[in-house]
Amino acid sequence: MIEQILESIRKSLEEILGEEGEKKELEANMDLINDIGLDSLQLVNVILDLEEQYDLNIDFDEFDFDKVQTIQELAEYIKELSGENE
Repeated sequence: MIEQILESIRKSLEEILGEEGEKKELEANMDLINDIGLDSLQLVNVILDLEEQYDLNIDFDEFDFDKVQTIQELAEYIKELSGENE
C-alpha cells in the first residue's frame, strides 16, 4: 500500500513540477519544500489530489505541515488516514 501511495505522490508532483520544466528524481526522503521546491499552494494541490484519489477528507485546520515534510511522511500520513494496513 505504501508503495502505491508513494507512486501516486510522485505522479502528482511530476504533474505540478512538469509545468516548470526541470525533471527531478523524486526520492521518498526528499523534503517537499526544501528539496523539491514546492510552495505552499503546490503542496496543498498535491494533498487535494491525494485526497481525491484515496477518497479522504483532510482537515487543513488540523493538518500539521511540520510533521509531514517529506514524500515518505506524506505517504505514511495518507496511509494512516485511509486506514490501510500493509
